[in-house]
Amino acid sequence: MSATKGSLARVLLVTGKGGVGKTTVAAGLAVAEVEANGSAALVEFGDGESGQRALGDARNLRGLTHVVIHPAEAIERAATPLLGGALMAKLTLGNFAVKRMLRAAPAIRELAMLECVRMVSAEKPNRRVIVDLPATGHGLAWLAVSSQLRAATSSGPLHDLCVRLERDLVRAGMCSPVVVTLP
Repeated sequence: MSATKGSLARVLLVTGKGGVGKTTVAAGLAVAEVEANGSAALVEFGDGESGQRALGDARNLRGLTHVVIHPAEAIERAATPLLGGALMAKLTLGNFAVKRMLRAAPAIRELAMLECVRMVSAEKPNRRVIVDLPATGHGLAWLAVSSQLRAATSSGPLHDLCVRLERDLVRAGMCSPVVVTLP
């Protein structure tokens, strides 16, 4: 399998149910991209162990970056510019009521994780970014999170974040979904 620059968008969102080989496909796409074009970034959520296993010896391949995004850190990283700084983000997110709200509103976590993917893409403008989405079975729904939250807000930092995600990440041509499934 060979990934080429003209065939897919620069950001690939690999999705599917758990156990179908999604991480293996994402790692394979990243390695193929490095072999074809010299560099790639594999983005994974959680602890990063699945990606390390799937990459095997290729994890030391020159030009391959493995980025691990922890959901709690994603929320803090995305909230920092919205709340005016890291200290304000840490204090706000540490509040018991905010913690409960975040647990009850998974779309905020998904939005923050997409913002981290956008940041990785912006930090590595000349690399294809392959994202191993969580095995939720509804990973493609992530593509609608920013437009749904944008529609629910008329202005402000959260609205601006949604607009930025739509413009820089989830619009047609900016990302390509890759669905992995079993027959």
